[in-house]
Amino acid sequence: MKVKHELITYDTIEIPIKWLHYSANHSTRSIAPHWHSSLELFYMRSGTNHEIKIEGVTYETYPGMVLVVNSAEVHSIVPKYDKELDAMTFVISYELLTLLIPDYTYKRFISEPSALFGMACKKSELLSDCLERLYFSVMGEENELKKLEILKNTYKLIYLLVKDWMVEVDSPHLGYQIPGKGVRLYEIVSYIESHYHEDLTTSSLAETFNVSISFLQKLFKENLDISLMAFVNSVRVQKSHHLLIHTDMPISLISFRTGFPSEKAFRLAFKSRFNETPHRYRSKNIK
Repeated sequence: MKVKHELITYDTIEIPIKWLHYSANHSTRSIAPHWHSSLELFYMRSGTNHEIKIEGVTYETYPGMVLVVNSAEVHSIVPKYDKELDAMTFVISYELLTLLIPDYTYKRFISEPSALFGMACKKSELLSDCLERLYFSVMGEENELKKLEILKNTYKLIYLLVKDWMVEVDSPHLGYQIPGKGVRLYEIVSYIESHYHEDLTTSSLAETFNVSISFLQKLFKENLDISLMAFVNSVRVQKSHHLLIHTDMPISLISFRTGFPSEKAFRLAFKSRFNETPHRYRSKNIK
């Protein structure tokens, strides 16, 4: 079965974290097996009955449960209705983690911190308290300090994960191993997501990963149902979207900053995704 890759985008440039709230109204929403480069945490405040699978291991949820989905791990959720459900997932940017944590691909986080020493241990309490603070900071009303509060709690969360729940591994978990080639899809996807602003071409990527152009093209088409350069452009368009909405940067500079070879190429790629030119889209979406 083909497992979907999810390209995570973030709502603002300033906050490299995304969140999704689960309540009784959403307790029957299934999430199919997928993977992404970002780090994901599942925090169960109340309720039960969710079945979360990470890399083939099934976890039954319980109040206070904390689950960590490391980068490139395949995961899914099979829910059951629960009127008491109150849970949240937090997704932290891969770029931020590689910036803050040396040799990040050789680091993993404990999958179920709340079960390792029990929820009553000091380390578990600190982690739960931080997640609780982050929960209330993202769910709170908008004010001039909200972004700063979210950032403060996000960095505190990363600090606690690294200090108390991180382990070093001999070899990185880089997603799917491509038979006979010694190259992994996640490795290439993560490289593109980190180097989208550079002059990436099919031939340059093939040379970087020491594979043939035909193999690379086939790899993306068969596993992601998209051509290699279409994937590169989709990453660039997503990055440009945030600059377009959340800054007053000139469109020509956005095009350059996100790796497009020309403003025309940017305009065509953006219109293909959003059905409008960048200029018109910005005019309609910025009040």
